[in-house]
Amino acid sequence: TGKSPALTHITTPGPAGGQPRGNHKLIPPQHVDALPESEITIAEILQSRAYATAHFGKWHLSGGGPGRHGFEYHDGETENGGPGTYVDPNPKDIFGITKRGIAFMQEQVAGGKPFYLQLSHYAVHSPPNALAVTTEEYTKKPTGARHNRVAHAAMTHDLDTGVGMILDSIERLGIAVIHYVIFWFDNGARAGPRKKAFIMPLSGGKATFWEGGIRVPLVIRGPNVLANVTCHQRVVGFDLFPTLCDLANEIVIPAGVEGGSLAP
Repeated sequence: TGKSPALTHITTPGPAGGQPRGNHKLIPPQHVDALPESEITIAEILQSRAYATAHFGKWHLSGGGPGRHGFEYHDGETENGGPGTYVDPNPKDIFGITKRGIAFMQEQVAGGKPFYLQLSHYAVHSPPNALAVTTEEYTKKPTGARHNRVAHAAMTHDLDTGVGMILDSIERLGIAVIHYVIFWFDNGARAGPRKKAFIMPLSGGKATFWEGGIRVPLVIRGPNVLANVTCHQRVVGFDLFPTLCDLANEIVIPAGVEGGSLAP
């Protein structure tokens, strides 16, 4: 939506009857349990410009699912933890999500239609799950100074494989020079006790405003983006909405959007 959780009042995921969460000294605003249809999503904006739109994987926003919010192709109103029954050879549905995304891209390229594809992976959300061969590979590796969680490392490796499959498909389809790929996380890792078995590289974690909660990867590849360049400009997730509007032929940004465009 290009709006902060504070503005949309979706400040904690999942239903709670519209009630505030936790033991607050001040009474917070009423919490919204589902993405309202009155909100304009980036998918709806692009759909109005004849883009095909797809969302595969996690949809932790309720509100009727992706199909009610601008996504023509989707997996329905899924939840946060992901398909726990998805194990080897498709742990966390990594490769299922990837294959559905590739099929969608192939269909749009064959039809000559512009598209917006959003893959929201269940990996690397807990509980960890990975291919047996990947798990075996990481079991044999020495532990690092900060990390020794084999299952989580293997799951991350499998997710990277899925991302690589998407990038390879973009190359095979011959559309790399005209498409942007954005890889990012919505929040940091879960916080935990600072024991030897679980030492976080950054202070704090998910649901905190310390670096462990808000400092996450953002990698962008596409036209006019130089390779091997690091930018230290601070950005936030809702900057992507106006950025995509700018990249898609200067779409007028709707009123109420808080983010700022990263595009030149």
